[in-house]
Amino acid sequence: MAVHNSIKASERRIDKRRKTLKAGQIAMNNMCSVIECTIADISQTGARLEIPYGVEIPGTFSVSGGERVFRECAVVWRTNTQMGVRFLDTETGGKAIDRGDLVSMTADTRRALLERIDTIQYQLDAIRADLLAPSDGKAG
Repeated sequence: MAVHNSIKASERRIDKRRKTLKAGQIAMNNMCSVIECTIADISQTGARLEIPYGVEIPGTFSVSGGERVFRECAVVWRTNTQMGVRFLDTETGGKAIDRGDLVSMTADTRRALLERIDTIQYQLDAIRADLLAPSDGKAG
């Protein structure tokens, strides 16, 4: 589903991207499926990912650059081996949402926020399990 139109992608971007070529992971299905990828370039609002040929990836998923922190994102464009994504957490400018704002929130933003909450809860549960796991006595 490659998206093409007369305006170059670089001219539509909100933020300038910087090359990274960093190993990453794409997590789908409530973090049950993980696929290796390369984060080719990244900005505050999105990234270009290099993905394995023929792998089906949904329209929204989480991506990590190796720091065990996943960011929710949505596909903007894709080819067989690359995709451009926008980070969904930038829709709120990285700020907490005021309860009064929930009333006027669009369905897509509400859905993205609920998915982000699920991802954070999953990460918190994993950290809790790591902390509660028996220690082998070795310092970290």
